[in-house]
Amino acid sequence: MKITKRQLRRIIKEATLDSGGEQVMSADYLREIAYEKIDKVLNDFYNDLVEDAMKAPEEAQEEMQDLIETIAMHGQQGFIGMPT
Repeated sequence: MKITKRQLRRIIKEATLDSGGEQVMSADYLREIAYEKIDKVLNDFYNDLVEDAMKAPEEAQEEMQDLIETIAMHGQQGFIGMPT
């Protein structure tokens, strides 16, 4: 099943409203949830590098730093968060 961006936005908007039409999820709440999920993904990735890939903690830290710098660069270039 395919849905359009407009339909997805409407679904998200409806999901953030309670039965009375009041918004129950604020932008700050959603930002905090996103922060927690990103933090978990990065921590899991670091643990996988150290435990599964058997990299030294210093090597894992360098890879993490490279990843974060790449993500920041893509954000500055407009590849993250911009409409496609």
